[in-house]
Amino acid sequence: MDADPSTCRIIDARMQEYGQTWITSDLVVDVERLVTAQEVSEEFDINPWNVHDWARRHPDQIPKRGKKDGKTLFRLGDIIVYQANGGRR
Repeated sequence: MDADPSTCRIIDARMQEYGQTWITSDLVVDVERLVTAQEVSEEFDINPWNVHDWARRHPDQIPKRGKKDGKTLFRLGDIIVYQANGGRR
C-alpha cells in the first residue's frame, strides 16, 4: 500500500468482486497465533474442512501445532501464506 496505493485499491476491488472481502480488512493479524479450523472459518470465511484438508494434503506447509479442547491447532500464518499462494510455496 505504501509503494503503490492505486494498484492496491484496484487489487482490493477485484478481490471483493471475487467474494474475498476479508482480504481488504484493516484487521491486524497475529500470524503466530494458534487457531482451530473453526476459528479460521469464523474470522476469515474459510471453510474449516478446507483447512483440515490442506493440512492433510500439505503437512509441510500447514503442520498441526497441537490440540486445544480436543481440536487441532494450526499457526494462522501458515494458513494465510498457503491461501495467498494458491496452495503453492
